Amino acid sequence: MNKTKEKVKLDEILKYLFSTSNKVLVKLLNAIFEEDFKENEVNLTVSNNEFIEDTLGVIRGDMFFDILKRDNNKISYHLEFQTKNDNTMVIRMFEYGFKKAKENS
Repeated sequence: MNKTKEKVKLDEILKYLFSTSNKVLVKLLNAIFEEDFKENEVNLTVSNNEFIEDTLGVIRGDMFFDILKRDNNKISYHLEFQTKNDNTMVIRMFEYGFKKAKENS
């Protein structure tokens, strides 16, 4: 009998969990970034997370959010989920942030 291990897709599971409810996302962003957004006073959207590299490869950040407040002030947030012991997270965060800044300019 052949037993195969099913690879658990932790990154995908986390992304799915954080895309189920804007109310939960607003509370999460409030907790992580010490904000005080009211769910009924903001519009939260998930924004683009794919960027084309100079080599024409694609890199993908985990989650980018935009919060539009009633005064039309937009604030952007970026979350990365790390499920493996990897010391390159800070470099990837910088790279994704730089790509997002270029996209928004």
